[in-house]
Amino acid sequence: MPSAIIEPKGELHHGDQVDIHHSEILVNPDLMSDAVDGENREHEMGMWAAVKSHPWACLYAFIMCFTL
Repeated sequence: MPSAIIEPKGELHHGDQVDIHHSEILVNPDLMSDAVDGENREHEMGMWAAVKSHPWACLYAFIMCFTL
């Protein structure tokens, strides 16, 4: 999907471009609140709960650790 580009406002230099999709997320308090809540839930998760909820990610990390 092509990214929508807008002209910047504020302290950016002339000719700089800003990705509109990322800027909309940063100014939307509901999306930012949901992202922070999700991150906090993942950080509070114990090791076994993380392994149970993300088994393929853990397998990949295990394989990459021993491959290197």
